[in-house]
Amino acid sequence: MILIIIVSVSLENLVLVLFNIESAADPGVVKTNIMREVPSSISHVAFIVLKLLGLLQLPENGINSILDAALSPPETSGVYFFGGKGRTVNSSAQSYNSRLAEELWTTSCHLYEEYERACKELSK
Repeated sequence: MILIIIVSVSLENLVLVLFNIESAADPGVVKTNIMREVPSSISHVAFIVLKLLGLLQLPENGINSILDAALSPPETSGVYFFGGKGRTVNSSAQSYNSRLAEELWTTSCHLYEEYERACKELSK
């Protein structure tokens, strides 16, 4: 199954997409503009440290694990793709804990709702 997650404004639509995920893909630490709101001196230091540790990769390389997951055979399920080149790692025992997953999901929904309310308050 090929799954493409599209960022959605509606939380209900996102819920439907997330429950269809059968495998996980971790691109690792990728040099992007995600830290654009952080002071540039801090982001430069962070990127330098990550590069020195050999953890920072370019977006062209970071996409590999996502492509591996998207292009994996349909029978591939429950696999954690990491680092590209078809590499996988075993998922932790906690990742199979459905009670913990439900708790995480519920907490995330509550936090999102609080965030939404706060944004509405600020926009008044």
